[in-house]
Amino acid sequence: MNLAMYDALCEALMEQAKSVEDAKRPGYTTGTDDVLSNFKRVGEQTGIMPEKVLMIYMLKHLDSIRTLLNNIEKGEATQDPEPWQGRMHDIINYVKLLYALMAERELHNGPTPTNGGSKHE
Repeated sequence: MNLAMYDALCEALMEQAKSVEDAKRPGYTTGTDDVLSNFKRVGEQTGIMPEKVLMIYMLKHLDSIRTLLNNIEKGEATQDPEPWQGRMHDIINYVKLLYALMAERELHNGPTPTNGGSKHE
């Protein structure tokens, strides 16, 4: 795939992901202007931090992609009700939402520690 085809494909991917995000947002925000409210509500109900709630949702899509790839590798058909493209759109949107959750946490609590435990500067 040449660069022009790749760029066009990625541009279409991001446009489709944005369209999915816009269509799904009202169902997740339920009357609030906080686009992160779904993760916060479920986190409060379960005692899990919102970022981990989001990761659980995203892992569902990643696991479906893993199953798809395993089936392709084995030459088997996949029985997934959602097309792989939709899974990719959702994963992109979850990454954006996770970025926003972590940025909001830093805004309120200061820098998030890195893997080594030191503060990011």
